[in-house]
Amino acid sequence: MGGDLKKIQVVGKYLVEIWRALGMDMTKVEFLSASEEINKNPGEYWTLVMDVARKSNLKRIVRARRLWGGTTRTTCLRRR
Repeated sequence: MGGDLKKIQVVGKYLVEIWRALGMDMTKVEFLSASEEINKNPGEYWTLVMDVARKSNLKRIVRARRLWGGTTRTTCLRRR
């Protein structure tokens, strides 16, 4: 998907339809778009990311990055 937000959103919608087709009880699930949630309150989001980064040590971030892939920034985002 190459980081294309539109493509990522389309894939997310396909996944919802797959889960629906498999019989997931959709009344007990709420799907949120990460980009929409971040954009609702970016100041709070980035404060949280920086707080996680500040409280983590480099060795732990590097280890998590190897496990999850991605960048140091996305590793800190996932640790929330």
